[in-house]
Amino acid sequence: MNWINVDEEIFDYAEQRTQAADTALYGRVTYQMMEGYWPTAADQPSPTRHDIQHSKWYNSVAKVVLSRTMKGENLPNTKNHQR
Repeated sequence: MNWINVDEEIFDYAEQRTQAADTALYGRVTYQMMEGYWPTAADQPSPTRHDIQHSKWYNSVAKVVLSRTMKGENLPNTKNHQR
């Protein structure tokens, strides 16, 4: 995928689309990956503008996780739906 040029234009477009959403839908693996980074991304040393904005969105948006194996998670704004 070397033809993809990730630049500020791409981040701005993705941010526009993301900000329009009030709910994020994840599978367990993607959710755990996201949860491992985005809640505190804005607090890291020298965060990018994208990290600050996406972290703020991630922390405020409702999240739905579709998983058979994730049980007992009590995380803010997160619902686990068994498939």
